[in-house]
Amino acid sequence: MGFFGGGGAAPANMVGATSSVAGTAGLVPAPAAGQENLMLKGGGLFGWIYPPSTDIASSEYHGPNAAANLTGISSSSLQASRLYLSILLMSGSKTFNRIGFRFGNAASCDARIGLYECDTTNFRPSSLVVGSTALNGSTNTNIEFTISPSITLKNKIYFGALIPSINTSMNANGIVQYDVLNYLGCTYTSSVIMANNRIFVDFNYAALPSDLSSYTIKVDTNVNAPIVYLRNV
Repeated sequence: MGFFGGGGAAPANMVGATSSVAGTAGLVPAPAAGQENLMLKGGGLFGWIYPPSTDIASSEYHGPNAAANLTGISSSSLQASRLYLSILLMSGSKTFNRIGFRFGNAASCDARIGLYECDTTNFRPSSLVVGSTALNGSTNTNIEFTISPSITLKNKIYFGALIPSINTSMNANGIVQYDVLNYLGCTYTSSVIMANNRIFVDFNYAALPSDLSSYTIKVDTNVNAPIVYLRNV
């Protein structure tokens, strides 16, 4: 009877486009097991589609959703000799002039925060984009550092970073943050951002290092460090 009721041989699979060569029409490739939530992209493969986006409003935060709508998630003591990291996924193109975190219950403790590039060849933090001065504030308040001039970030993965000035018990109290890791197929229960599981590098309290490429990435399974976020006002 022929292919789909017609004559002739079945058409070939589609060939995906590249940045310089157009693709060709054809059958959609079969998705593999575990790709049920992915979409077929122009390159001919299944993957995540970054949603079209513009600058977020001043009332919105951009960061992992590990602590969204929750209060007082208790943590073990943060160490002044550890630079704690969280993951931020940037979709579209967004401009920011603030970087911040929720101070929690450690109002007598200074902290430094920052943002690092991600080396996508090995998914490691690399060069520093912006680092704050020493920050302090009241218990259970958002502490922010002004980024001047503002920065525009595009479709990339970044690492937020926080280091306290002393060993302290600091809660990762919640503010409403977008669950940007949804675009990676994760939620706030993902192993990289869940309570009591925070990645870090060894580094004594000081101005943030200009590059983390040579540092060994470790995981502290007993701490839920505050989450670094970005916003524009």
